Amino acid sequence: MAQEYLNAVCSKISFNKIGGVLNELLQPVPIRNKISFLNEYWYKTPSPGDGSCLFHSVMILLLADEAQYNISINVRRAIAELFSLDDYSKIQHGLLSVINIQLTLQNNLSINSFETKIMSDDEVKKIVDEIITKYTNVSDIVSFRDKFIDDMVSNGFIRQEIEDVFKGFFLSNYMEYSNILKNVNMWADHTIVLLLAEKLKINIIVISNRDMEVYKDLSTFNEEYPSIVVFNTNETHFEPMVRKNNPDDNSYQTTFALDDLKSIF
Repeated sequence: MAQEYLNAVCSKISFNKIGGVLNELLQPVPIRNKISFLNEYWYKTPSPGDGSCLFHSVMILLLADEAQYNISINVRRAIAELFSLDDYSKIQHGLLSVINIQLTLQNNLSINSFETKIMSDDEVKKIVDEIITKYTNVSDIVSFRDKFIDDMVSNGFIRQEIEDVFKGFFLSNYMEYSNILKNVNMWADHTIVLLLAEKLKINIIVISNRDMEVYKDLSTFNEEYPSIVVFNTNETHFEPMVRKNNPDDNSYQTTFALDDLKSIF
């Protein structure tokens, strides 16, 4: 059912969508253009500050005048329902899941995690820290898992116990992240931006309020997808951005071909 709902929403997404709101709601955004373009005026417009501002911003832009509050919430819930362990393993090229499991192992792995007790907690922590430092550049959760287990076994631990403990911690991390995604009052981080873009088959271009530049770590764009632009304040609140050719126009553009946005890259 969740996939059918997302499919229905995606069927309404198109390139070069035009919308219109009262001009007093629009605030100019002084983007630093790398290329000089004439007749290009950017604005942001408010989005609800309820924790799902990213989802509201995206739907305002994708659906324009058809956007509704409940659609944004339902899209978030549908994506949360479809969010799989495989999605978690791959999100942000797998780096998120690796970092999360490393932190979990460092903070929670103790000798009490094992039926076979062979050393002290301090010794376990030292071994775990050394292994994580050794493989700090591994960004694939499967590779990290195999290397971590092999090294723990070489230090005297039983393979099956290590495999079970690793699986338990990783599942716990996945469930915690899933709960954040499900919670409509929990603000989105950049990994949720990537997930939302993937599930809706769109490009989400994020402009930082700090320097009016595009976030570089969100630059995995697909030229075949419609593109939208959102404004991010202090890495927490998201607002939709629109473009006019003339500041006196009552209508504005909300979605773009990626090639149309050279001025902000």
